[in-house]
Amino acid sequence: MCRQGKRVFVLILTIGLAVFLTSGVVLAQGADWPKRVAIGAASPGGGFYMGASALARVVSKMPGVTCTVEITQASKHNMRLVQKSMVQLGFTVTPVAWEAWNGVGSFKGEKTDRVRTLFTSWPSAYMFITLAKTGIERLKDFEGKRFSGGPGKNSACAINTEHTFDALGINSKITYLPSTDASRGVIDGTLAGFNLSWPNPLVTQMEATHEVRVIVPSKEELEVFSKKYPQYGRVVIPKGAYKCITEDTEGVGQYTITIVDKDISEDFVYHLTKACFEKKPEIEAIWPPMGKAMNAKVVSNTPIPYHPGAVRYFKEQGVKFPLSLIPPEMK
Repeated sequence: MCRQGKRVFVLILTIGLAVFLTSGVVLAQGADWPKRVAIGAASPGGGFYMGASALARVVSKMPGVTCTVEITQASKHNMRLVQKSMVQLGFTVTPVAWEAWNGVGSFKGEKTDRVRTLFTSWPSAYMFITLAKTGIERLKDFEGKRFSGGPGKNSACAINTEHTFDALGINSKITYLPSTDASRGVIDGTLAGFNLSWPNPLVTQMEATHEVRVIVPSKEELEVFSKKYPQYGRVVIPKGAYKCITEDTEGVGQYTITIVDKDISEDFVYHLTKACFEKKPEIEAIWPPMGKAMNAKVVSNTPIPYHPGAVRYFKEQGVKFPLSLIPPEMK
């Protein structure tokens, strides 16, 4: 064989060996990975569904893993689905997660010990949406009127509606409709308003043809609310978020959390967490609030301990975990 031929042979052998070794690593990594991953989202069009779609894009690129996005009743439902291993991943919000982890409120007597945090992402604030023509200017004006609390009784919006109206002594005729149906109900006059969390493009769509009014608790109402329901935080809806938001507006809010079943392989969760942060631009292209808010240095915006695989990734990034967020299985 001539010298050039030998060089070509050696190059081909080297490339082949590299491919073989790489394939071996992938197979070893995927040995205990789930073959199918279901993500608990919410009704189509909302933030959870968009976030789940972005997450599914990352999951579906994991070797040997297929992924589906499941339409659910949102936060509370997703906590229960992950707890029962009916979905492997899901989305919830901090107030719901706090109640579930502590076994209080709507989760009194229930266990959610199988649920772990994957990562936290976008903040959101609750908005009570109506039209200017209704004459409704404050929350107490919803007294006795038909109102959609959220897309389902287990949704974060529905829980917030219940808590807000309870704290402020408001009695409305509550129904539960998907956000798009609720917006149509407000437009055609069959509903006085509905609860929606910012950011959401639905308000922008409504403003294209109607004068929308976004109502949040007053400063005095916020104080009353916070004393009764301390699990919520406060989030500012920035000026210009919608036409009707003419100044920075503080409301009741929380963070969205991506949750995971604790029994999913640590190796899989580690590589998934790593892939999510490495592919932030892809996530942002599908759901900008999620991609923009993801921060590998911020782990404290959750009441639920992290999955060991996520802990492994974040510690590689130099993050120090509060002891309360280290899962029991790592202590």
